[in-house]
Amino acid sequence: ICTPTFVHVSIGLECAERDLHMFVEKPLDLDLALSKQLVDAVEARGLVNVTAFHWRYTEAYARAQELMRDDPIALVNLRWYWTRPPMRWMWDRTQAGGQIVDQNIHLIDLGRGLAGEIDTVYAAYNRQQVNFDEGFDSWDGYAVTMRFLDGAVGNCAGTYGLFPEIQLGPIADFALRDRLVRLTTEGVTHYTPEGIQMWQNREPFHLGVNRAFINAVRHNDMGGVSTPLRSGLWTTAATLAANHSAEIGAVVDLRSFINERVSID
Repeated sequence: ICTPTFVHVSIGLECAERDLHMFVEKPLDLDLALSKQLVDAVEARGLVNVTAFHWRYTEAYARAQELMRDDPIALVNLRWYWTRPPMRWMWDRTQAGGQIVDQNIHLIDLGRGLAGEIDTVYAAYNRQQVNFDEGFDSWDGYAVTMRFLDGAVGNCAGTYGLFPEIQLGPIADFALRDRLVRLTTEGVTHYTPEGIQMWQNREPFHLGVNRAFINAVRHNDMGGVSTPLRSGLWTTAATLAANHSAEIGAVVDLRSFINERVSID
């Protein structure tokens, strides 16, 4: 299901009624209650289900897990600089949710995977570029601060205000004691006092998540799936909580935010 966000759930529910396994793009929906409805439907029927968060299926991610082990993470720094999205429906924040929800959600899910669950978020967005393209109705600058339950703090920054050729990001930095682990779409880099080590992804960036889904369907076994729809629901909730924080100008406790809308424990 790789349609615009606002029809993910309606299509997914029809697929569930027909007992069809499903691979769903992110975010699940801008409405958490609808997202939960889809998760419940696929789980009740025992269907194979994957949220399309491809970072967790890359060689770079597996290497980062090895490098980081159980060492405490001090700082998570996520950034993705971009331009106006190529598809016009994404220009409407009421349909796509803005960059944090529609694009940087990949980085936030990566942060959840390597640094643990998110406790609180505080976000500030702006719409400074008054001469933006006609029809553009979204924020152009995004800054999100996160606190993780395991103790790390983090930032996620993005913009729709630049030009397509800039090619800066996505980048995910994880600062540990006396070393830094950096992930990009190309691979992972490990910075230490002894020097710099680099490992490249040896296969196309999106291949791993597709392979995991196909194998899960082939063997009717979710063992190789690290981003089921329920996990995707939590990442979706984190990005929507960031939008809510930007709206009210206050720190948002993620679990409270979720429980006010739907119980997803």
